Amino acid sequence: MEEISLWDCVVTSSKEAKAVKNILEGKKLIDKAVQLVEKPSGGVAFPLVKGKEAETKALEGVVIQQLRVKVKQRPVPPPQPIASQAPVYNELPGDSFFGVDEIEKITLSSEPETACLQLEKIVKKGVPVLMENLPVGSCLEKWTVDFLKGIDRTVNAQVCRGEKVDLAGHRTKNTKGNFTFHPMKFSELVERCSNPGSVPFLHQPDERYYLRSVVEGRMTKPSHFPDIFPEIGDDFDISALARLMEPTCGYHSSALRVTAPCTQLWTHYDTLPNLLTQVLGEKTCTLHPPACDGDLYVEGTSSRVNDLVDPSPELYPNAVKAQSHALTIKLCKGQTLFIPPLWFHHTMSAEGISVAVNVFFERKTVKKFYQPKDLYGNKDLPLGLKLVEKGEKLISDMESLPQPYKAFYARKLIQVIEKKTFCVHRERYAGEKKVAVVTGGTGVIGKEIVKGLLAKNMHVVVISRRAEAEVEQGAVVRVADLSNMGSIEACVENLLYEFNGNIEVLVNNAAVVGKEKIMTGEGLELQFAVNVASYYKFIRGLSKGNVKNIVNVASNWAGGHDPNDPFFATRKYTPSAAYRASKQANRILTHALAPLLTPTIINACHPGVVCDTAVSNSLNLKSGSHTPAEAAAVPLYLATSPPSFTGKYLAGGIDVPPVEDLEWTDLEQPLLDLLEGY
Repeated sequence: MEEISLWDCVVTSSKEAKAVKNILEGKKLIDKAVQLVEKPSGGVAFPLVKGKEAETKALEGVVIQQLRVKVKQRPVPPPQPIASQAPVYNELPGDSFFGVDEIEKITLSSEPETACLQLEKIVKKGVPVLMENLPVGSCLEKWTVDFLKGIDRTVNAQVCRGEKVDLAGHRTKNTKGNFTFHPMKFSELVERCSNPGSVPFLHQPDERYYLRSVVEGRMTKPSHFPDIFPEIGDDFDISALARLMEPTCGYHSSALRVTAPCTQLWTHYDTLPNLLTQVLGEKTCTLHPPACDGDLYVEGTSSRVNDLVDPSPELYPNAVKAQSHALTIKLCKGQTLFIPPLWFHHTMSAEGISVAVNVFFERKTVKKFYQPKDLYGNKDLPLGLKLVEKGEKLISDMESLPQPYKAFYARKLIQVIEKKTFCVHRERYAGEKKVAVVTGGTGVIGKEIVKGLLAKNMHVVVISRRAEAEVEQGAVVRVADLSNMGSIEACVENLLYEFNGNIEVLVNNAAVVGKEKIMTGEGLELQFAVNVASYYKFIRGLSKGNVKNIVNVASNWAGGHDPNDPFFATRKYTPSAAYRASKQANRILTHALAPLLTPTIINACHPGVVCDTAVSNSLNLKSGSHTPAEAAAVPLYLATSPPSFTGKYLAGGIDVPPVEDLEWTDLEQPLLDLLEGY
């Protein structure tokens, strides 16, 4: 029987409905379980998820009203194994990517919605990916050599003396360019590239030819390949690519590229992400991560090294280091390479003509920083250049300091930059130690857990609200507000980046006890947010990497979790009741996630009762039977000696057999559904 009741709704004008809906859906504020019975006159209404009123009111341009709605039961989808899900990366905080060993190859789904999600993940992850099955149109079938020879159009092609195309500013200093522009029929260019020697050479026998389609005359806007080549513009479906990229990017420009056999283009980076689709022939693509800039002798957006395969040790002694981080892949007909922004790249065409289409996009989250008059997608960000200039000014000011002070303070400046911008090279950590993340690592028990992990020669990351938090020597601090789910998500993505996903151990130890009921800005009761939701956020987030062992520090003092009133909206709130409910939820969560995380091991434990901790003092516990070191022993055992069991609860120490919380299985799915909403 359907129930009709009052419901909080966001009401807006029909004209602005689409924009408002996109904002609400993006923040998961629309309640899709309800259906409107009556609509406001002259407007559109979207039912609001209960408990999200405060977050919604903070949005500009929305009005909340109560309307009569019809409630219907939303079907609950079956749980999906977390470990098998593809990583979802948000904005990456750094640029080294030294942990990327090879370019991933994927087949794009034929289902547009799924393909859209795949591309969103690729763009956000920010590493090169080779794709097949991209819907580029009829060009793959139509564009043969004979077909292209039939295009009657004059183009301005580059004729190069040698196999490398070195544009002005990209070649070795004080050397002349190795090419000239020659107007010729497009059919002649195709003939020269597909059948070398069939037409008399223009300069020398081994000359090469290259064309990048550009607007004729003075270029005042980015090129759009179909406008330049209307005869074949519709054969390559740019609009289909733009629709697939729409969640993260907007279309910027496109270019047709025609290259003679065995021709190498210069090494450079673009500031815009782009898709390079091979339509005819093959080429080899070589890419270097952004952090190789120091070894590539970069000026502007291009490398001065004219041969990265065999660089001159006299001219470019550091280029050998960049070679060890190079990623090389063959791009064949019908395949598309995603080239992330700031990745250095060059191509070498194979035997035979190479024809490709390059489509550039603007990241929506970065758009305001782009150079407004960037016609080619390779202009440095104005703010970035300004900051570099300020840095040079700082260095100039530092010159007045005598040694050793100059070197000392220069190192301190470097450390500040690395710490604040996450530009630490990953190779500093790669392969040295197992990485463990600990929440609540600054408390009495947490410090002992950190100390024990350090004793096991682990690299320990303590999560704290304060960057200057005092932690055990050897541990490092990363910042997150555990009562704020958005802050946790950002922290997790930073950690995945910083350690290339190679975090093996997670110890969820954080806990708070509120003296009074406090609701967070996201609509969570404070103790539930820190003691339960933060656990889930770290588990879900780090499971996208290589986490192998998860420990949830819970308690024997557990009970009272009510799935119908998890935040004490209608029942009496006391600090102890909320604490007990959160610890029960910890244990429910552990058992519920175990089958979804396989092969990752996840267990919960009771550490023991310790006097004079923040939690025990808040709960007025006057006596305790354990020292901090004794209380840390059980979580340390689970973290450093992974047991053969998973989804269990250790209630009484290492020597006591674990138990399985089977009496609460009916509470598992409602808890997972609740947490997934945040």
